[in-house]
Amino acid sequence: MNNLEEICMQLITFAGSAKSSYVEAMTQARYGELDRARDLISKGKDAYSKCHEIHQQMFTENFNLDESMKTILLAHAEDQMMASETICILAEEIIKSYERIINLENKGES
Repeated sequence: MNNLEEICMQLITFAGSAKSSYVEAMTQARYGELDRARDLISKGKDAYSKCHEIHQQMFTENFNLDESMKTILLAHAEDQMMASETICILAEEIIKSYERIINLENKGES
């Protein structure tokens, strides 16, 4: 990895992709597409895994963080990672709730 700015942009990109997958998973669950929702959670976790790998590699590199912009960019990237992880947890819980609702509704129709 060449420089901190590029690495931070990769973190932001993968975290954003993960968040998008998690949000779409919740939407799919709302419409009863539970298998699709689970696939999207898996896709999001794959993106987040890449993000996590890059983040770990950052600490093996020697970056000069004297410039305030680099520090701000790194903080933003790490914030996006944390938000992505939080949304994943919420999405998994919401999907379970929708699954329970669907199962209860199906029992009521019997």
